[in-house]
Amino acid sequence: MSNNVVVGNACGVFSAFLNFFSWMSVAEENDLNIFLHVVNKTHDWNNALTTVENPYIRSSQFDKEILDKNILNDIFKSEVIKKNYPDDFIFLEHYPDLFHKCFESYPSYLLKYSGKGGMPIAYQDTDHLKFIREVFNRQWDKLSYTKKFGKLVDDEEKLIKDKKVISIMLRTIYHYVNPKTGQVATESDADDFIKGAIKSVRNRMDDYDTVLVTTQNQPYIDAFLKEFGDDCIFTERKRFEDFNDWKGVGKDAYELTDKEYKKEVEDCLLDVILTSKTNHILGTCSNMFLGALSMNTDNSYELIQGDFWGA
Repeated sequence: MSNNVVVGNACGVFSAFLNFFSWMSVAEENDLNIFLHVVNKTHDWNNALTTVENPYIRSSQFDKEILDKNILNDIFKSEVIKKNYPDDFIFLEHYPDLFHKCFESYPSYLLKYSGKGGMPIAYQDTDHLKFIREVFNRQWDKLSYTKKFGKLVDDEEKLIKDKKVISIMLRTIYHYVNPKTGQVATESDADDFIKGAIKSVRNRMDDYDTVLVTTQNQPYIDAFLKEFGDDCIFTERKRFEDFNDWKGVGKDAYELTDKEYKKEVEDCLLDVILTSKTNHILGTCSNMFLGALSMNTDNSYELIQGDFWGA
């Protein structure tokens, strides 16, 4: 294996970022040069260039024009984000646990953390979660914003400035498992889920000035606005009017233009960055939730797993 590794994105934005942090952690213990890369792959049926069976591509076989389209160059400045790449490298997209036997030293904590948002062990073992937050926070701190993206971050932070904020992160209803049935939730479960989420916040609101709702789905915003009025805040985003989510696989997949995909990446990052700056975060199994916890290790958090667990 080459010691130059280009780590690409597959699936969701924050699955990719937690993968990046994992590879950066591996690099700290091995002779590896890591380069992070994000490009629009929504034209591809499974949103990935590699497979478990063929997990990497050698530089001699890689379409180098793809490297010129790295969205991250417009968002971050870092030693791990480049416009020029070495001649010899391998390109991959999977979490490093798939390759752990290839390394002289592999961080054992990454074998415990699978990188998959639905794995309870990643969230219920609080000592391990605390450790992972610190490790991933060290990687996050290796990235700094470009001037343009940094302004977007600063502008949105005004929403919570001088306020004590509790935030709640809510994904599409299809991201959760209904504890009553043990099955992936459906839209008919949404009312119960929303009531549980509102109750989770209502029970704590005496200690906070406002609640930040982080979501892609307008029904959650509508429900929290109805319950909390002016004490509910949220970013100005184009959201799904129903419980839809981005679909990158199968017959329901749809394409985004490069411009649309870049906007989706930026919006997702901005939402998680803002959430990470709140005082207390409520969430459940989600890569975005762990992303927020990794960006800031000083805030407190709770799982709302008693209501619905991540799928």
